[in-house]
This record gives sequence, C-alpha cells and structure tokens, in this order.
Amino acid sequence: MKILDKHFYILYNCYYKDGSYSSDMPNLTVFGILLVAYWGLISFFVGCIYLAFDPYANHAPPLLYYVPLSILLVYFMFFRNRRYTKIYNTYKDCSNLNGKRLKILAFGVAILSILAFPILAFLRNIILL
Repeated sequence: MKILDKHFYILYNCYYKDGSYSSDMPNLTVFGILLVAYWGLISFFVGCIYLAFDPYANHAPPLLYYVPLSILLVYFMFFRNRRYTKIYNTYKDCSNLNGKRLKILAFGVAILSILAFPILAFLRNIILL
C-alpha cells in the first residue's frame, strides 16, 4: 500500500505545488487520472482472464461495467476521510519523491496502465488472426 501512496503523492504533488494552484482542483485531477488508470488495469486483468479461459470468445462484459469498481477503489484507497491530505503530509518532507525522474516514472506508470487494455486487445487480434 505504501507504494501506491507514494505514487499518489507524486501525482498529487505535481498539481498541488505546495498550495499554490490557481485554476485547478488537484484532488479531483488526480482522482480522474487514477480512476482512468485503475479502470485500464481492471479491464486488462479481466481481459487476461477471458483470454486464458476462452481465447476465441467474441463476448466480454462491456468495459463500462468496471467504472463503478474503479470509482469505489480510488475513493476508498485515497479520498475517504480526506486521506489524500494525510498522504501529502506524510511524504511532503521526503526529498526523494520530488525528483523529475520519479515524476516521469509516475506518469509513465499511469499512462501504461491506461493503455494496457488496448495493447492487450491489439496483441490478441494480431495473435488470433
């Protein structure tokens, strides 16, 4: 769980900027980023399960079924009882988490998790066709 907290802190700190944000609500922005990222990961893992049991199946539950699960997951992990402020206050003094390399890595992980399911679908179509 600590690695997820650190990932959240890096994304949140990119938008929060020590309280000097102007036209953005950093907690909602990071909520949206993580929502889409977790939705991509859940879709990827469910897609892998479907491929493992029946690779030639043309039916799968619509991807929108996983959005409520992603919303609940992100809400309970980071936003319930304003947990995002606790995470920020815990890691704000850690200078290792404020580097440019970790910011690039954190956004790279978020983008890769968003693109995981389309990559899986693309590979499935290449392999099975």
